[in-house]
Amino acid sequence: MIPITVREVMSSPAVTVPADRPVERVARRLRKETIGSAIVVADGEPVGIVELTDIVDLVIEEIDLEATPVGEVTAGEPPTVAPAAPVQRAVAVFRDTGRKRLAVLEDGELVGVVTTTDLATYIPQVGPRIGTDGGVLAADRPGTNDTAYDRVDWAFTDDGDRPESIEEGETFRFEKRLSAADVAAFAEASGDTNRLHLDEAFAAETRFGGRIVHGALTAGVISAALARLPGTVIYLSQNLSFRGPVGINETVAAEVTATERLAADRWRFETVLRDDDGDPALTGDATILLEK
Repeated sequence: MIPITVREVMSSPAVTVPADRPVERVARRLRKETIGSAIVVADGEPVGIVELTDIVDLVIEEIDLEATPVGEVTAGEPPTVAPAAPVQRAVAVFRDTGRKRLAVLEDGELVGVVTTTDLATYIPQVGPRIGTDGGVLAADRPGTNDTAYDRVDWAFTDDGDRPESIEEGETFRFEKRLSAADVAAFAEASGDTNRLHLDEAFAAETRFGGRIVHGALTAGVISAALARLPGTVIYLSQNLSFRGPVGINETVAAEVTATERLAADRWRFETVLRDDDGDPALTGDATILLEK
């Protein structure tokens, strides 16, 4: 399969603003052109990225937008990626930095910008092709008869062996890290762009003290555990109680325990999602149809 490169998904040319331009003028331009961000440059070099959400925060803080140069309120040099790099490289940078926009540089020259929104359409296509080179997430393991693929940093266990059958009392466990890229992709796919999940400055002022993962995304890890049971799993119902937040980049573990066989092809499972510390973040029970 031919790899998808950053060049194919980036926006070009990148929208730029001089570092000495007042924030108020930058805000007017972003609004007029209906864009969410711009790369801040000084002497032709990118020195930061400013987003509309940043400007909203400045208004709340009562900063003088007409007198403040935009270069003074950016968060330092933006993370970068090359246009010839596979999009998996951009996914890895998003994951590692927690940022939502990357500057695209070619031979030191700014040629575009790529965002988590740009990548969201491509993530399902590239997932099975992501390799291990350069610290990029790995997804080069085949799945099962009922899953398309697995990643090497995902773990499914049932006493060390994939089950051929299910018995009452048996527990299955699926573990993965919920990265910033996972959260960004879920926000785009679902439309749930609550600032609590995406805006670190906003989330820092809430009771959680920082960004947290969407509750529905954490529940999806339970679905991932059930998907790896022997056969094709079809959800019939799922009850959930949210017990605590899951932070960005926490490794979570879904534990599903077969509690009752309701019919030849139907089971009830107790479901628990544990956070990085092993504490329950979600509890509940599921009823599934299991087709062989």
